[in-house]
Amino acid sequence: MRRVGGVLAAGCAAALAAPGSAAAGTYDVVSCRAPGADGVNRAWTPAFRSFNGGEPDKGFFDVYAECPGPLTFLLVRSLAAGTAAYWSHSANLQFDAPAGTTIARVRVWRQGQTVRGGDGTDEWDVFAETDDGPLAGESCGIAPDQASCGTGAPEPLGGRTVTNASLATHDVDTRFLRYGVVCAPASFKSCPTANGAFPLASMNLWGSVVTIRDEAPPTLAIAGPLTADGWRRPGDGLEVDAADSAGIRAVHAQVGGAGGRLAGECDARRPAPCGARLAGPLGLSAPPLDGAQPLTVTATDAAGNQTTTTRTVAIDGTPPGVALARPRDNTIIARVTDFNSGFAAGQIEVRGSAAEPFRALPTAFRKGALRARMDRGRASRADVRVTVRDTAGNEAAGTPARFIRSGVAGRRVRAGRAGLPFGRRVTLRGRLLLPNGRPLAGVPVSVTSQPRGGAPFVDGQGSTDARGRFGIVLRAGPARNATVSFAGGGGVLRTERRIFLAVRASSTIRASRTRLRGAGRVRFSGRVRGGAGAGLVVILQGRERGRWRTFESAATGARGRWRTAYRFRGNAGTYPIRALVRKQRGLAYERGYSRTLRIRVS
Repeated sequence: MRRVGGVLAAGCAAALAAPGSAAAGTYDVVSCRAPGADGVNRAWTPAFRSFNGGEPDKGFFDVYAECPGPLTFLLVRSLAAGTAAYWSHSANLQFDAPAGTTIARVRVWRQGQTVRGGDGTDEWDVFAETDDGPLAGESCGIAPDQASCGTGAPEPLGGRTVTNASLATHDVDTRFLRYGVVCAPASFKSCPTANGAFPLASMNLWGSVVTIRDEAPPTLAIAGPLTADGWRRPGDGLEVDAADSAGIRAVHAQVGGAGGRLAGECDARRPAPCGARLAGPLGLSAPPLDGAQPLTVTATDAAGNQTTTTRTVAIDGTPPGVALARPRDNTIIARVTDFNSGFAAGQIEVRGSAAEPFRALPTAFRKGALRARMDRGRASRADVRVTVRDTAGNEAAGTPARFIRSGVAGRRVRAGRAGLPFGRRVTLRGRLLLPNGRPLAGVPVSVTSQPRGGAPFVDGQGSTDARGRFGIVLRAGPARNATVSFAGGGGVLRTERRIFLAVRASSTIRASRTRLRGAGRVRFSGRVRGGAGAGLVVILQGRERGRWRTFESAATGARGRWRTAYRFRGNAGTYPIRALVRKQRGLAYERGYSRTLRIRVS
């Protein structure tokens, strides 16, 4: 062995001792040569003590609380010069757990050593302690028959890695750790600090992994316009304020499908790795969708503890839609739709030509429409401008357009409802005109549909021709509300019209036999089409004396299949039979029927 800088150096096994991952509710703090510390200490600080609690004399010690250059170790030792330290004075490197936390485990690569003085005295000890007292196996003083004592082992100099030779692991429950040297002679007297230029006591910390237990969740407060009562707009801000003694790692927010994150600045080499407080605006990755959305905000501290606050926010980022109706009694009628926060205010303005300024008309809102009677001129030839605002504050101003003759090709539309057979594509047709009757040519028109209990989807898209006409083919599908809309642009307001596509349910039907001689039993079976599942009710009907009468029912099983049986009494005749599928929960179709079978009894 050889002496280097007051410590013993020797060759050791090269096996690395990597720290384990901290468990939930804990985190690891690394220093110096420990994996991940990169030769930096930000955890251990120098401390000095005296026996009576008075001001200790720091001049008796050399303390190096950084990991300088390639040596990368911390060092506390008796002064490498000829002086004497007072009795019970000590110097140490100290690790303090943040308030509200405790140290649960320490893995430390260390070497402590004390040697006899030139006069044969053995007055110095090396030590390690917690708030419960000495740490087992980490302290030593020279025995009468020894020239020195030590703990741990030296590490090869010039590198940034550590070996298992100097490693000690302790499970503890303490607020602090101390590794140091102390003047501790058996009698009350001073201690020489060095033998010539060689210090008599030294403690090296090559590296450490200290596991902190933090079981307290962080505090979290949210504020900002997004959290206020009532309808909110997608751009309304969210403010967060999270705090924790060990630091806040991040705050996450989720509003429906839109998320955002506010990240703290963290350093695993600090006892409190992250900043104690993380506050400020938290932006979302995208604007939230319209409607009632769950707002969830979660603060995560350095140990992974979380605090979550939730609430429901009502989002409305879409201004009202305006659809011009045919004038009545020289009265301009603009139907207003707003499916979220609702209509708040509106104004109709008119002019006779582009050479005139717009003038405001007395405007009233009644039965879902703005109404204003012309003061002069004809409503059917006037330029019209409408301004509308909803409760959330979204406002739109411009020329309203009008859908005319919009409906389903080949089908009558009554009260906004069109009955359709199962499994057929349909075409929505219509025209889009300005208030003065001019067509809106070459503009996009889209259809968004929403089945009962389902999510909305784009059902079809198209554009108007030179006369403002359009025809959009929709896919075969379930019963749904189809909204034909023009998104607006060029000073023309967003306009839409809703049509309910009442697609009828359908079922196959089979009979085990269709001819009977006298009385007999017939088994009926089939399948409700359109992706139906189990638990639907299917009713069998027979036509008798000009009326359809129910005679049996069945429930669907897997994949919408059903079966039942009926015993005919033997009365001669031909009996039309069909399956009725009513509108019911779990079925995305309206009332519908199967084809008709005929059972002949002779």
